Amino acid sequence: MSLSPRRSLAPLALLAVGAVAGAVGSAVFAPAPLAAEAVDRNEKLAVFTSPLSIGRPGEAVFVLDSTTGTLVGGVLGNGGFNTSYARQIAADFGDRAGLAEYAVVAGSTDNGGGVIYIAENRSGMVVAYGIPDGTGRQFPLVPAGKFNFKAAMQ
Repeated sequence: MSLSPRRSLAPLALLAVGAVAGAVGSAVFAPAPLAAEAVDRNEKLAVFTSPLSIGRPGEAVFVLDSTTGTLVGGVLGNGGFNTSYARQIAADFGDRAGLAEYAVVAGSTDNGGGVIYIAENRSGMVVAYGIPDGTGRQFPLVPAGKFNFKAAMQ
């Protein structure tokens, strides 16, 4: 009994179609990279992480000192923290008396860059700070935008 050439190629053709469909499906439906942003706080201090830019995978850790209005951060690399960030944020919210009430979250922008959102209750302001890309030195955190959440509710 001999098999026809057509019949003997059918399983191989099905295998090839399945392999191509699997490759296309895994490329189209691939999961997004995971990132975990974390926040812990007490009355005077908030410690949180934020993603870096797409071109620079990883995260930075930041500390917001509510008593001084100081935001500092760093990126852990080979041999310790090799990149740092800093900003005196109290002035961004008009706090000259040290009475600010901050809340903070971190996220990412549409283009994949890390961003820190800080809300302050007394002023009603939310300020977004972009995380500059770079390594090996100190970078200032510069406001990327702001809005008044109390005025938005009126």
